[in-house]
Amino acid sequence: MPFQKGHKHGNRFSSDKQPEKNGRPRKPDLVKVLEELLTKELESGKTMEDVLMTRLLKMAQTGDLRAISMVMDRVHGKPKEFVENVVTNTTPQVIILPPETDIRPYLNEADVIDPTEV
Repeated sequence: MPFQKGHKHGNRFSSDKQPEKNGRPRKPDLVKVLEELLTKELESGKTMEDVLMTRLLKMAQTGDLRAISMVMDRVHGKPKEFVENVVTNTTPQVIILPPETDIRPYLNEADVIDPTEV
């Protein structure tokens, strides 16, 4: 049945319950909330950030490897990982496609080396 003027069944909102102009209110930014909590001063006069850092350093002093790694990563930065790509002396693999296939090779014909000529 086509939509007819004045049709009430398909209307999403009644005239007294219109949606908000700006839509649903946004959630608070998690980073800002955490920064506020970390910089908030406690009863002891220290901030939560100071308390957490002291606790982390104590854990590192007792030998907790995760705490040691975390402290070293924050102070000196994470170490760079090097990946060595070693190619052994193997013959290159060549795929020869029949001319009637729709698959296009990645290389031009001039770049392909005939293994029988090597």
